[in-house]
Amino acid sequence: MQKATIHTIFSLILMVHIQTAILSAGQKLWRFANRLQIGAEFDSNMRESRYSPDAGYALKTLFHSKGSLIKNRWQSNFQFMGGYQAYPEFAEDNKLLNEVNASLGYQALSRIQVGAESNLKFKFFVNKPWDYATGSGSLWVKTFFPDGIVLRLNLGMNGLDYASYDFYDFEGQFMQLSLSKQMTASISMRLGFFYHETRYLRDAFAYQSGTLLVFSPDKQQTDYSTAGALHFQYCGKFLITLSYQLQNNISNSYGLGFLRHRWQFFYSQTILNAFLLRCSGSYQKKNYRDELTPFVGLELDTEREENSFLVADFSKTIFSGTDLLLRYAIYQNESPLRALYYDKKLLLLGLEYHF
Repeated sequence: MQKATIHTIFSLILMVHIQTAILSAGQKLWRFANRLQIGAEFDSNMRESRYSPDAGYALKTLFHSKGSLIKNRWQSNFQFMGGYQAYPEFAEDNKLLNEVNASLGYQALSRIQVGAESNLKFKFFVNKPWDYATGSGSLWVKTFFPDGIVLRLNLGMNGLDYASYDFYDFEGQFMQLSLSKQMTASISMRLGFFYHETRYLRDAFAYQSGTLLVFSPDKQQTDYSTAGALHFQYCGKFLITLSYQLQNNISNSYGLGFLRHRWQFFYSQTILNAFLLRCSGSYQKKNYRDELTPFVGLELDTEREENSFLVADFSKTIFSGTDLLLRYAIYQNESPLRALYYDKKLLLLGLEYHF
């Protein structure tokens, strides 16, 4: 695979964004919701280290805008999120993040919708050469059956491109199939299946005697991942979602095949008509098939691999359009060393302005 293939994928993803803008140009029916967040955050492990964590503070800003447009048989959705994180004591980690999501849907028949969606994310590090772009784009068809049953099929491509490193770059194709049902007015369930083929720019790892790994120059690393998931949601006096996923990853690179169980939840409720509580969490159990001394080779940016976490958000409106926000989070993420994890705790105090 040539790196040009990755660039082609990003070009196709960008076309979905452009087509969404063209079809929506000149319309006055857009409905936007925006928020601006500023705050200070304590980080117990700034460098994501396993052995000698350095604590410090970060100044964070975030702007988030989302809009939707419905006209005749067409529906467009657009989201933009941009933020900057500054670390006074660790300036080399200062970074800028931008993410854009776009989707376009068309009501082809009374019970059939078709469309396209895409995601682009850019991360720029101010003082180190870790800049990268990642994205995905897909075509989908959704069929509505009686009794609140919906079948959806997605076919798409995705990719990752580091500006200065080819070792971690990849391109892939995926298929998603989901069957959902509205059980009652407040309860819904969804069953999903996922298949993903990922081809890396690097050669596959091969095992030699002892614990030595070498590259196989005639074999490009390719991973085949399948997953099944069950999702439950209740939306009434409070909102809660529960999900379970079983993922099987088969790799032609020695040491990178695994079986993963993942449990996730989200909970949201207004307390005493004054406070909004939002909690989310994830726990995973990841078992690698091959016994192997940990080695570097999974990921460069550790924040791309979030495994187990617990996040609690408290917010309160202090005056019109402005909320006081308190967030506490605990993470246990896989480090660049396979099967070795680091811990991190975050405490954020900030303001959020809605307009």
